[in-house]
Amino acid sequence: MPPPSADDVRNLLRAVIDPELGANIVDLGMATDVAVSADGVVAIGVKLTIKGCPLRAQIKNDIESRLETHPGVSKVKIEWGEMTSDERSAVMTKARWNARENATDTAVPVTARVLAIASGKGGVGKSSVTANLAVALAAQGRTVGVLDADIWGFSMPRMLGMA
Repeated sequence: MPPPSADDVRNLLRAVIDPELGANIVDLGMATDVAVSADGVVAIGVKLTIKGCPLRAQIKNDIESRLETHPGVSKVKIEWGEMTSDERSAVMTKARWNARENATDTAVPVTARVLAIASGKGGVGKSSVTANLAVALAAQGRTVGVLDADIWGFSMPRMLGMA
């Protein structure tokens, strides 16, 4: 059986998913160099995001199991490298876009509304307005949640009779 071409190897490597970033190592730019010798030895350059990547062993096992079972491959050699900061930044951008495209729908219903009560000054009645709005909306049968993010101390539990 003749050895696979470099393009065949890249296509096989598309099945190897970086477990942390959730995308394949080819599209992320992690599989840098692919060479195949006439005797079926496949040499791959793989750049990890950091030097001491804890997922290196898993990525190595995934690459080897994917390629060593392919007809025409006699051996797999992996040369490890580390990405530059620019390469790492590009990979993270790709991973973020991939996460957005593959994100599952949120459990928050479309009818949900968020009201924010804020002011740059203290003592103007933000907590009072929040408590009154929450009680009024709950009285109308709405489901209400309140987040009191006052850095000087919360007052909503006391105002709503919960403390």
